[in-house]
Formats: sequence, structure tokens, C-alpha cells
Amino acid sequence: MSPGRAGGASVGAVRVGDLDLEREGPESRIVLERLYQFYRHDMSAHVDAHLSGEGLFRDRRLRALRESVDAEVWLARLAGEPVGFVLVDHPAGGPSTIGDFFLVRRVRGRGRGRELARWALRRHPGPWAIAFQASNEAAERLWTSVAGDLADGEVRRESRPVPHRPDAPPDQWLLFRVASSGE
Repeated sequence: MSPGRAGGASVGAVRVGDLDLEREGPESRIVLERLYQFYRHDMSAHVDAHLSGEGLFRDRRLRALRESVDAEVWLARLAGEPVGFVLVDHPAGGPSTIGDFFLVRRVRGRGRGRELARWALRRHPGPWAIAFQASNEAAERLWTSVAGDLADGEVRRESRPVPHRPDAPPDQWLLFRVASSGE
């Protein structure tokens, strides 16, 4: 399945449970950048994150995924209000990954994250590699559950060093395969 296509039809907006998802476009760019700051703030509890001179968290990964032909950036809305995003990277020849995944706190705990995660993984059958920090118990519960639900075969767990960060605790990785709907 190619980026932006599902079942042969162009995908610009999708309904997942009570969330409306839209591919990032010029009109949603600033909204995603603002939500990304909330995400980085949440993640600062688990990773060493520094602010720029302008008081903003770095957004290198968001910028890199926006520029990648192998990535999708999706904005999630609830009743028209922006409430989160999912960044999916599916490089040719390698496993797909979730670059970043976020829902604002007030909409968490109602199964929305799980539904959004399952939707994102099902869009790209094949091998997946999902990373999270060992200290992020909510991410561990979510991804372990979703991988267990969707894996076609075993789910392997590995501890891997964070690239270019020898001082950081290793990331936890879940490695598994999602079957296509036709299998």
C-alpha cells in the first residue's frame, strides 16, 4: 500500500472511532507543530529534552518525517478540536515504525489511543518495529497490547541503545509482523 492510499482510493480524511484523522496539509501544519510541543513536554518525563532559545522543544523528527516520501503525518480531531497525531514511517525494505504518537490528556483512557494505533498499523501490513522508553509505562501497555492483538506470529522484545545518546537508557523495541487483511 502506498502512502496516502488505502484500498486504491486516495485518503485525505478518515474516521477512526470518534476521531477524525486528516493527512497533514498546509492548513494543519501550525496545529501539528503546536501539538508536537505538548507531546515533547510529555516525553520530557522520559527523555532528556532541552528547550531552544525561543522556549520551544526541538522538532527534528517531525520535520524529518514531513520531508520523507516514506512517511505519513496524521492529525486527529475530536468534534473538530485537534487532540493528537500519529507519525508513521514505512521505509522501503525496512520495518514500519511509529515516529511519534500523541493524544492530549483529556481524551486519553477511553480506548482512543488503542483504536488509533491499531488503525495505523493495519494500514501497512508487514514488519513493524515499535520503540518506547522503559519508564513510559502507558506507552508500554499500549504498544504491548496492540502488538499482541495484531501480530501474525511472535512479538519479540529487544533493548537497544539510543543512537548518538550513550547517556540515555536504552529504548525498548517490539518487533512483529502485521498480516494483510487478505491473509
